[in-house]
Amino acid sequence: MSFDYVIEKNNSTEKLTKAEEIALVNKISSDFKELDTQRASNLQKASDLANEAFFRNDFKSISDKTKKWKAKVKMCKTFMFYQTLKSYIWRNTYANVNSMFDVSGENQDSNNISNKQKAMLVDIFEKMEYQKTCDKVIDNALLYGELVSFTAWKKNYEEYRRPIDFFKNIFQEDLQKLPQILKAVETGKNFWVDKRKIYDNPYVYAVNPADLVFDTSQMDNWDNCPKIYRTYKSSSDIVNNQYYTLSDEQKKEIKSIIVSENPTTKNDIVKGSTIEVLEHWGDLKLPTGEILKNWHAVVVARKYLVEFHKNERIINPFSYGSFITDPETKRGISPLYCVLSLAHLQEDLLNRTCNLQSLTENPPLLAPEGF
Repeated sequence: MSFDYVIEKNNSTEKLTKAEEIALVNKISSDFKELDTQRASNLQKASDLANEAFFRNDFKSISDKTKKWKAKVKMCKTFMFYQTLKSYIWRNTYANVNSMFDVSGENQDSNNISNKQKAMLVDIFEKMEYQKTCDKVIDNALLYGELVSFTAWKKNYEEYRRPIDFFKNIFQEDLQKLPQILKAVETGKNFWVDKRKIYDNPYVYAVNPADLVFDTSQMDNWDNCPKIYRTYKSSSDIVNNQYYTLSDEQKKEIKSIIVSENPTTKNDIVKGSTIEVLEHWGDLKLPTGEILKNWHAVVVARKYLVEFHKNERIINPFSYGSFITDPETKRGISPLYCVLSLAHLQEDLLNRTCNLQSLTENPPLLAPEGF
């Protein structure tokens, strides 16, 4: 497979050689690893917070018999603050879609139809279940300190079953479906299944901040800032994706990745029955030094370049914000992280108090040596 790109200064088209393609795949993979390593401290803070908030740090079974009597109380303070802050944000921000924003016109004529425009936007938000998306965004933000979403166009279809006479009436002028319906009638079928579109509008997806890396030195120019978004897809979704360019040999290799991978081996490329997909958005710098403006490149399993072209979608589909910005890594920190050490201290004091009470009620007895 060959990929090409247009040089803007002379509008000429250049094709990527196989060596350049391999170098580009390696560059995108190494860039993701490097940018991910730079914010390792932020990921560790988020991991510590998640372990405490969702009770992953429960006291393990103590093998030392002399310590089994000690208290092991968890006060769940971090989880309490997590739920309290989330409910506060929900109540004051997105509990009611209609009160999230207002629409007004620039002049009298446009202002007269502003209510209709707002009603249309509210209807779209309700159909996409935007409040559920906000729930996911806030869940991620309370752990990672970053609010990230991805905007794209989405189409949803559903199948519905009706008596076959119902379809004969509504599709009597449809030259594509009518022959299929008549053929079903000839075979003696009384019912027929059809597919209809139920959603065809923009859609906002929640993005886990752990899966998005970007060049923080260029984040002031967010539209052009190089961003790499990591997702995991099944081999069938990758092979059957109409936007991906894959040879028959590459399709076979991708299908065999899951089978050949040892499930006990820790590997970032494979996650369960899915394969890692890295999507590069923004300005892309080729290994040769050439910079491609607003480019989209997709790498599968850090080995296959399956998409490489100028971004024909939204210029920048990612929205980004943070509660607290780390002055060193320029990535977000959760406001709940300050509660973590206080929660540990409070639990430690409570357990010490319980231990003291136990010793007071049942004081240790001293026995002579060899008793």
